[in-house]
Amino acid sequence: MANAVELRARLDFWQKALEKLRAAYLKLLDGGVKSYRIDDRELTRFDLPKLQEEIEAACRIEVYPLDFLR
Repeated sequence: MANAVELRARLDFWQKALEKLRAAYLKLLDGGVKSYRIDDRELTRFDLPKLQEEIEAACRIEVYPLDFLR
């Protein structure tokens, strides 16, 4: 079992990752850009379904540590 410090670090990591995924999804969905880059990853509208899966997975992972930090 991870301690509270480790759980907080995991939560912070997934929150940052989720912010990046959401920003990419919204930019591509709005059509304001043809592609969006997250670090070395180039995304297009064709990547929206995969991005949605990744966002949903990150949301599930992000919520998990909250149960233990309360």
